[in-house]
Amino acid sequence: MAAVVAATALKGRGARNARVLRGILSGEKASQNRTRALQSHSSPECKEEPEPLSPELEYIPRKRGKNPMKAVGLAWAIGFPCGILLFILTKREVDKDRLKQMKARQNMRASNTGEYESQRFRASS
Repeated sequence: MAAVVAATALKGRGARNARVLRGILSGEKASQNRTRALQSHSSPECKEEPEPLSPELEYIPRKRGKNPMKAVGLAWAIGFPCGILLFILTKREVDKDRLKQMKARQNMRASNTGEYESQRFRASS
C-alpha cells in the first residue's frame, strides 16, 4: 500500500510532495515537514527535480477513469431524436396553417365571381 501511495506522490506531483511523503514514511512530525516544505518552496535557488522512480514502484489506479465523451454521447442520444421529433411536429403545424390559408383564398375567389348589382360598382355610361 505504501508503494502505491509513494508512486502516486512521486509520479506527477512534484518534488515538494515527494519530500513530504518521504518525511511521513520516515516518521518525521508534520510540523517539521511543513516548515521544510515551505522553506524549500519559497527559496528560488533550491528547485530540485523529482527523482526517477525505482523499478519496483508502479502506479496502480484504484478505480476506472471517467470517459470524457460520455456527456457528449448522452447529449447526442437525447438531442438528435428530440430534434427530429420537433422538426416533424413543426412541419405538421406549418402544413395545417398553409391548408387553412389555401381554403380561405379559395373561398375568396369563389365569392368574387359573378355580376354585382350594387350602385357602387355599376359601370358608368
